[in-house]
Amino acid sequence: MPEKILRVVALPSTMFWAPQMPAMANMGVHAMLMVYGLGLAGISPLIFIASFFLSHLFIAAQGAREPHMTTLIQAWAVSRKSTKNLIKTPKIRKYVP
Repeated sequence: MPEKILRVVALPSTMFWAPQMPAMANMGVHAMLMVYGLGLAGISPLIFIASFFLSHLFIAAQGAREPHMTTLIQAWAVSRKSTKNLIKTPKIRKYVP
């Protein structure tokens, strides 16, 4: 019996052709840089807007190569957490249940 492929697996969510999480992070970082650049240094916002579009194009190109980039980033973040049951001893790490 053939099983239905869900759209979430087949086509991950995107924001203007880029994976959603990196695109939102890009928007947040560039908005913050634009506000601080304008407020503290008087830099024109056009520089940050152009930088935003260039970095978004780069993220979209990387997303075309790896459509599940958001899932990979989330899985990487979870795998970076250390376990609480390992303690350091002078020679090895010991598991304590």
